Amino acid sequence: MANRYDGQMPPFPFLSIVVLVLGLAIPGVSYGMGDLCGYYADHAPEMYKLLCKKGSASTKPAGANSTFSDSFNISSASLPTEPSSYGIETIGSFLRQDTGVWTPTFALVKGFHKFGTGFSTSGNNTFYGNDVLQRSEGGPEVDSFKPRETAKGKLLNLNIGTSVALRESRGKGGAGLQLGLSGRYNNTTATWGGGPALLMAWNRFSIGAGFTREKISNFMPTLTFTSLLASARVWIFELEYNQLDANAGEWLLPVRIWTLTATVHRFTLTGAMRSLNYFREGDVTQYHGAIQYLFSSAFSVGILYNYIPGATSIGGQYYL
Repeated sequence: MANRYDGQMPPFPFLSIVVLVLGLAIPGVSYGMGDLCGYYADHAPEMYKLLCKKGSASTKPAGANSTFSDSFNISSASLPTEPSSYGIETIGSFLRQDTGVWTPTFALVKGFHKFGTGFSTSGNNTFYGNDVLQRSEGGPEVDSFKPRETAKGKLLNLNIGTSVALRESRGKGGAGLQLGLSGRYNNTTATWGGGPALLMAWNRFSIGAGFTREKISNFMPTLTFTSLLASARVWIFELEYNQLDANAGEWLLPVRIWTLTATVHRFTLTGAMRSLNYFREGDVTQYHGAIQYLFSSAFSVGILYNYIPGATSIGGQYYL
């Protein structure tokens, strides 16, 4: 299979400009918030009051999976288990080849004491998803939001997740352990799938893994999707690695994603790169850039480049 670089994607040296100008990292819930709050307490009192007041944040900086949707689509164990308000997220994505074509997604998260829940309408076609059908039949950029098959179901695609804190982190060296469970409805096949996930988090480092069983096509068997993640936070930066795989055939290699997030005052900047292969195109490198502005502890808005490859998105979060 020949290697191919998609010329429509920006070269890596240009990524810093994309990050600064084009994208959005909508904040979700992240681990290792303590050291960031410490930095704000010493250097940015206004941000400390905004984000870390009373020891917990509402809208707060996250890492790679900074949208609600992407965060627990990869791992349901990432749902917040500390008490929090209802968080509502909406993202509208516009195809760059045809700006008149767009699609919305929605998500809702809520943290309770040692227990969290959430749901999302986004699918596997995002930058942090493993879109097996697109990789099997299409190209690196989405050119249509229409489903490839006639849908059997009457609902939207749904991902419903829950998480439980099995062990809370204690002190700087203690690790927290969360168990997640997801239920996923696929509108094309009108079937339910899902599976468990685990996440272990220290103050500045976290690792996790999960899997789901899903039937994504009426012409393919039920597939097993697996995910691995590792993240580390230093100062205002967070570096995260994700690996996504599926047993759809020997030709389908894992999706590998590297993401760097930086929080500067009220801005959260994200740059990401992923390597994967397509049946027709061979090996491809893709890029994602994002910038988000935090208006208050309850409201944030921004723009995402390649949230869905081939699209530019506008999104926002609001905490009730």
